[in-house]
Amino acid sequence: IAATFNAPIAGALFSVEVILGEFGAAQFSPIVVSSVVATVVARAWRGDVPAFSPPPCTFASAWELLPYALLGLLCGLVSFAYVRINAAAGRFFDERPMPPWLRPALGGLLVGLLALAVPQILGDGHGLSNDAFAGRIPALLLLALVFAKMLATGVTLGSGGSGGVFSPALAVGACLGAWLGALVEPALGARFGGLAAYSLVGMGGLVAGSMLAPITAILMVFEITSNYA
Repeated sequence: IAATFNAPIAGALFSVEVILGEFGAAQFSPIVVSSVVATVVARAWRGDVPAFSPPPCTFASAWELLPYALLGLLCGLVSFAYVRINAAAGRFFDERPMPPWLRPALGGLLVGLLALAVPQILGDGHGLSNDAFAGRIPALLLLALVFAKMLATGVTLGSGGSGGVFSPALAVGACLGAWLGALVEPALGARFGGLAAYSLVGMGGLVAGSMLAPITAILMVFEITSNYA
């Protein structure tokens, strides 16, 4: 996590908060060393660049706390759906007798058919997140992508395909946040802090809700954008 997202602090806390479930000094020290060394090696190869590059955004008004609270609620509900879809997809493939080679082939076919309708679901989600930041996706499509990306991730993992749940969670959160931001922007007017701000909050909310890791999610958003404002 630390090397992939150039986020050494969040990477260390992810291991402690999600995997170990406790902040014991004996476990924490080697995790910090590993995360820092991994990040140094990764930066030596590709430079010290943030994993995502959202446009400038800010916290413009206390009135924004209302839609942010609503976004937190939505992130919790979508996180629950995300976890359940991944589990259901795994059961779907486990309960159907088929040759080992057919399982990932079927999964690939289903994801490919879904991608014919919404090609943005393909990939690790970085491009999708950056498009959501920049407002390049219509609001209705953003909402559709929230569920399409979750379904594609569940089918991919459930069928034995390669991938993880972390990057897709960030992409789903970015789309969900951008969708809500697009809805509330006309009402807030000058008190609107930018579409990217809502995407970033959505990213943090999905990671926190789906992995039960609020501290990791908070620091992750800061580190993957190199923006503590």
